[in-house]
Amino acid sequence: IARRRVHRQLLMVPSGAFGLPRTEDSGSVRAERWEDANRSKSDPVPRVRKEKTLQYIEVEPGTRLQGLEVCGDVRPVEVEADCNFEMSPLAASLCIPLQLRVAESRHPDHVPMVESSLNRMVVLRLMTEPGIGLPMTWQSLAAGTLPSVIVSRADGVPVTPAEWRVIGEYLKYADEELDEEETRRPSVFRDFVCGLLHGTEDMEDPILHPPGGAPLFFLDIVPALSIRLPLGSTVRPRGLEGRAELNGRSGNVVRYDEGKLRVGVEFPHPTGVVSIRASNLEIKPAERGRRLLAEHEKNRRAEYGGRR
Repeated sequence: IARRRVHRQLLMVPSGAFGLPRTEDSGSVRAERWEDANRSKSDPVPRVRKEKTLQYIEVEPGTRLQGLEVCGDVRPVEVEADCNFEMSPLAASLCIPLQLRVAESRHPDHVPMVESSLNRMVVLRLMTEPGIGLPMTWQSLAAGTLPSVIVSRADGVPVTPAEWRVIGEYLKYADEELDEEETRRPSVFRDFVCGLLHGTEDMEDPILHPPGGAPLFFLDIVPALSIRLPLGSTVRPRGLEGRAELNGRSGNVVRYDEGKLRVGVEFPHPTGVVSIRASNLEIKPAERGRRLLAEHEKNRRAEYGGRR
């Protein structure tokens, strides 16, 4: 009986254990066949998501960039593209061409990044290469108080305080929930951004959700136009030059072009539908929240019917 019990246990040994070859009669193969045969339709075979890679066109040296000066607080600055910037390994793995360098001078209202500062943690995490650590130029700065750091994007896209906030929130979430490999997956970061866009509890945050405007952080990385500007919602153009007569007029969102980051807005006759950049549209937070909740309720009813 003991020999039969040991023999039965050996048949269920996972592939490769004890040096046993994996054959059609292996216990692990038979277990996988049983799982596939008894898998519920609501529990499909998980698919491995194909991750994107960083692709961008670098701006010419001397180009003026809209970036951030990060110290104890964060403030927008205009800087010049130069060779002193270093690409962030973590941001590059997330398909964000973020670059950092130490500020040449301090702002009059400079607040130092002490060791307990969240901004200090974010800066050091952004510049750390897995298995290698900080670059030589940053190792001497890691001890003690960190000087002001300039943050910009190598492709010339402006960096906003909201995007810095999102990066900080993502790294706090990653420290609690993710391992290093998961932290560096672009798909995980995109899902996190979509979660922030969906979160109605954050709609009163003036940094993530500016009054009167749609949340535009990482618009080119995670378009998600249907979450930022829900279908059917009332919007108003702003800052249009070619169609300046539309500025301030109300229209309804009817379609999206995520490849061009544009939204089709329908205006009263005779204007009709006009394609407008998402960054040039205003939406009231209450209108956006109402549309998102209505869409959530619609999806819930479609899946569960009237049950709660």
